[in-house]
Amino acid sequence: MPTTATIQQRIDGLNIDLGCNLRYPMRLEIRRQSISLRGRLPLRDASGCKVQRLPLGAKADEEGIHKARQTAYQIQDALLNGSFRWDDWDPQAHRTESLEQVLQRFESAFFDDPERLLNPKGAISTWKGAYAPYFKRLQQIQQKHDLPLSRELLMLVLKSYSVGSRSRGQCGTVLKALAHQERITLPENWDKNSKGYKATKKGKRTLPTDQQIIETWGKIPSPEYRWIFGLLATYGLRPHEAFFCDVDKLLHDPKNNHPVRVLPTSKTGEHLAFPLQRDWVKRFGLADVQIPHINRDLNQTTLQSIGKNVHMAFRRHDVGFPPYVLRHAWAVRSIHVGMNQNIAAQMMGHSVSEHTDTYHFYMTERDMERAYRACCYGDGLPLATINSSLSCS
Repeated sequence: MPTTATIQQRIDGLNIDLGCNLRYPMRLEIRRQSISLRGRLPLRDASGCKVQRLPLGAKADEEGIHKARQTAYQIQDALLNGSFRWDDWDPQAHRTESLEQVLQRFESAFFDDPERLLNPKGAISTWKGAYAPYFKRLQQIQQKHDLPLSRELLMLVLKSYSVGSRSRGQCGTVLKALAHQERITLPENWDKNSKGYKATKKGKRTLPTDQQIIETWGKIPSPEYRWIFGLLATYGLRPHEAFFCDVDKLLHDPKNNHPVRVLPTSKTGEHLAFPLQRDWVKRFGLADVQIPHINRDLNQTTLQSIGKNVHMAFRRHDVGFPPYVLRHAWAVRSIHVGMNQNIAAQMMGHSVSEHTDTYHFYMTERDMERAYRACCYGDGLPLATINSSLSCS
């Protein structure tokens, strides 16, 4: 029986020949003991071509290598003469793939995305927290009802989450992406049915004022989590970002702006954040960096786990509100001082639409008028005065 090294050598030899096709160079890859073909293939909607991976349904053994070799050459010939059709080669078109194989293919495409390749640790964390739980539910429900992968099954999974819940909204997004990959036509009312959490009047939070933030900071007994609290409050960071930021400019900024640079390993990649209350840098002693000793190796943990650690610490030290409230307060403060929404969104590391949808909810008519006058008429309302209206009414 050939060894794994021998099989890989055979694959490498075939790849030299497959790569000689100048118009459609291909290569074979072993993934989870199966052989896949990787190369420039037409998009399923015929809008162009891009590098994609196509499972060949061949095991990583002698017989599988022979099958993969023949299939690879046939696909190259079909591409050259213009007769390539996905239905001829995609195992899903003939319903030979299991749900597990379909999800493996989705996972491969997810991690092959060029933007995610720039931040592999963040991609892993996103996959584990925002995709894997819903695919696990999909597998469980399929096994329970013995249904094929279809719109009926996807709708059944969606309806297993409470109407209007955050989980339902995220599930709808994930399953819609899967349906797009598998060319499954979803019901016309899919987006309506998959609407997740939306802020309502009943769900409004009361954000702490600056004075309340300062007083709360002073009551935290742990120096490390007092530093984390101060950093989150000053820069509006996500909880895990406090563990993955470069504070060099905070310590050595000749312009006295004290920005911090969130590292690429964070959820949404690298971005700069600035303090809206510059005196907080000194007040909270942020130059004296004190990071809690927790596992930050993303090969062993996730960004969600690190953020949860901060959340639990806030509860343990009786802070009175979760870490994200400090981020919300920073965002609303940026609105009060008239900061451009595009810039504020960049500093927070999310899209403008997300910024608008999430944080304009907190603006009362009074808040909007104050921000408008400060921006357009130069009233220059001081932060201390503006902040008195941070609490939602």
